[in-house]
Amino acid sequence: MPTLETASLDALFCLFKGEWGTRKSTQALSFPRPQYWFSFDAINAQTLQLKSGTTKQDGVEAGKRIAGIPVNTMEDFNAETSALQTFVRLSKDIHKYHKVNVILIAHVIRTDEKLAGGKTHVSRTIVTGAKKIAAKIPGNCHEVYHFNMKGDFQDSKYSLLTTHSQEDFARTALPLAKEIVFEDDPIYDKFIIPAITKLKSLESKQPVKF
Repeated sequence: MPTLETASLDALFCLFKGEWGTRKSTQALSFPRPQYWFSFDAINAQTLQLKSGTTKQDGVEAGKRIAGIPVNTMEDFNAETSALQTFVRLSKDIHKYHKVNVILIAHVIRTDEKLAGGKTHVSRTIVTGAKKIAAKIPGNCHEVYHFNMKGDFQDSKYSLLTTHSQEDFARTALPLAKEIVFEDDPIYDKFIIPAITKLKSLESKQPVKF
């Protein structure tokens, strides 16, 4: 799991997650170039298309069937490891060796977990098409921001969380507020650059260890 010691302040590895229409992609584009950003919706669709089609070599159907019916989930195609875990590894390599900002963009879905004593814990996990990898991906990211809408229908504002709430996981290695209301402001210029500058200033004032 990334820590403050391993995180690169000049090139961040981020996960932007939230419901549809909360400006995740718009804010990803506020980061400086060069940058790579990936949408899980496109990745899922491409994986299912490749896995559920026929092989070019012999024309044999590549997907699985249950009771004669073609299946169409990531787990059914065993794509959880072969596609999504490989994708995370490659994106980390891009970040490490090319020293560029990498932003993963994902939607979320509500899940209910039964706890001891009959209680139910409600949380939202990212939509990957495969349950196990959905819980692993955030742990690979330095910055995890949960995008949301703040306020009621008549006076709603775009915001994001940088720390974990009861239902939504988020975290940051930067000195950012727990919740940021950004509206039309680019988050990189207005919030992230000042936080990076502040953190570097604090680190420069630390005593040298011998």
